[in-house]
Amino acid sequence: MKRFYFVISFTLLSFKSILAFDFSAEDANGNAIYYSLIGGDSVMVTYETTSYASYSGDIIIPSTVAHNGTIYRVTTIGSNAFKQSTLTSLEIPSSVCVLQSNAFSETNNITELTFHHLKKIDWNAFTGLLHLKKLHIYSVEDKKVGATAFKDCCDLEDIILPDDIEEFDFRSFYSCLLLKEIHLPSSLTSIPINCFEACWNLRHISIPKGVTSIGSAAFLGCIWLKSIVIPKSVQTIGDNFICGTAYGRFDYSYMAHYGGYTIDGGLYPGDASANQLKSIYFESMTPPTVTKKTFSSIIKNNVTCYVPFDALNNYLSDSIYANAFAAIVGINMGESEVINIEETTAKILWESSPIVELYQINVFKADTLIAQIQVDANEQIISQQYFAPKMRFADNTPIHNMPQDTTISGTDYYVISLTGLSAGTQYTYTIQGFAMIPDVTPGAAPGAMVQEKVYYGSGSFQTKLLTALPEIWVDIQSRKGRCVYLIDGRIVILRDGMMYDLMGRRL
Repeated sequence: MKRFYFVISFTLLSFKSILAFDFSAEDANGNAIYYSLIGGDSVMVTYETTSYASYSGDIIIPSTVAHNGTIYRVTTIGSNAFKQSTLTSLEIPSSVCVLQSNAFSETNNITELTFHHLKKIDWNAFTGLLHLKKLHIYSVEDKKVGATAFKDCCDLEDIILPDDIEEFDFRSFYSCLLLKEIHLPSSLTSIPINCFEACWNLRHISIPKGVTSIGSAAFLGCIWLKSIVIPKSVQTIGDNFICGTAYGRFDYSYMAHYGGYTIDGGLYPGDASANQLKSIYFESMTPPTVTKKTFSSIIKNNVTCYVPFDALNNYLSDSIYANAFAAIVGINMGESEVINIEETTAKILWESSPIVELYQINVFKADTLIAQIQVDANEQIISQQYFAPKMRFADNTPIHNMPQDTTISGTDYYVISLTGLSAGTQYTYTIQGFAMIPDVTPGAAPGAMVQEKVYYGSGSFQTKLLTALPEIWVDIQSRKGRCVYLIDGRIVILRDGMMYDLMGRRL
């Protein structure tokens, strides 16, 4: 009798291990979604069997689901829930606030995801979403991004993270091949090892003022990154932290899709004509602590190191710095900040320098230069250009306006006011100051002058989302399969996988 009982128990346990869910229910499109009870009135989305690949097509996760007469809130997407699934679209309700590890692993066809609130971003949370292009996350309760959270999100181009994120873990953005720019949270305290490794297309990066350490290989493989500013808060930098040459550490099986080239039989990512690292700016008076391998990946003859005027001897007397660059140049590292940021306006403020005769301010949206302003030492705008793409809706109304108004003010500082910006958008800027100084190059004519860069500042900012209406989320499902959403004050209509405004224009 005891033996018979043991056999039955083993069979039941084996059956339970095959079924990873407690119950299933159909979504609005008639697809089965599998759920596991996680306590109280909450459930998580999971998968059917240990073979994964439980979902395909257009999946709509509801905010609540009924089972045995009880209404449960859908709060979690479980580990491996959508692993190897062939989704064409996925709608996630605002009730989902937890993503467990490998939730989307090897789910190749999702292109956009939005989360208004998450309790945490677990390790590998978005790993393997190869074709995810747009990811917006507006709140993370524990203020952390897990290890390899966005690893191999190869097509990711547009990412928004909350500004109060304090910690990235190792390889958080590893191999985000198409990521050109990211606005790093101002609360960030470190950039860990391999954080942005193999982000081949990264063009602009602004390290927040509170970052104290940059880990080994943090920017290794960022072959399009032309320059980087190391703020004065950074105290230590690890081995091979940045790439200044072709990058062939890994042989990716999908090289043909993302582009590559060969040199002497070696396989390298990106474009063979890609611009390589040209300049590194250090804001600190004391050189950050480095190792003999910190600058090993750069091409010495290509890179100029810019440091504060009064700290020039400090860097020249450090043998690692002195031997790593083509030249170490003293420059005025200007302090700047962005103030009065609204949906479509912002002001760039920077301190003036008595030696600067001309300032040039460049404003970028993604990798595109959208505004260039030149200001002289008398606080007069002598040139301003705006590069607005001619993009319009079918009714000829502009999709967005470019900055149109520029003003300056102040005695010890300058202020540039930008209007007509796009709401909820990331921008970067550089401020370069020039002066005429004696030409000391061999063979120069007596008294000859040459214009040299003697001042540099940079930064990034993100405009606010539209807030004309309360920031709430309303999900109304009609009988015709059309979803109406009120997202951050903007009403949009989702139908057949497309997004439209109230005028019926596709967004």
